[in-house]
Amino acid sequence: MTPAAAIAALDRALAANGEPVRLQRITGSQQTAFECACRAKVSSYQPVELIAGITQTDVRLIIGPTEINRAQWTGSAPPGQDRRLPLISIDRVFVRGKTRTVAACNPFYLDGELVRIELRVTG
Repeated sequence: MTPAAAIAALDRALAANGEPVRLQRITGSQQTAFECACRAKVSSYQPVELIAGITQTDVRLIIGPTEINRAQWTGSAPPGQDRRLPLISIDRVFVRGKTRTVAACNPFYLDGELVRIELRVTG
């Protein structure tokens, strides 16, 4: 499977079964908010997954890079890190009427291209 095919398949799945979320990054001395609306697969953690700091109130999100690329949602990031990835403990996600903080970010690359992002958000 090519990266383009993987992204297209995820986009179709999120369009059919995802829900709207909004990523937000606050940057600079003026505290400027950069936001990106996107679709996400939103799910709760199962009891057997509640390990290593994961709690029942945490939520798992799966998002694709399409909306992030389209919105050119970036900001500051540590050297060598993909600027499109949400930053742990800094970036927020508005999901199901709540503001949550990114607690974990796991990117998936295929042939060096970002094709999927899994997030754990708290709050």
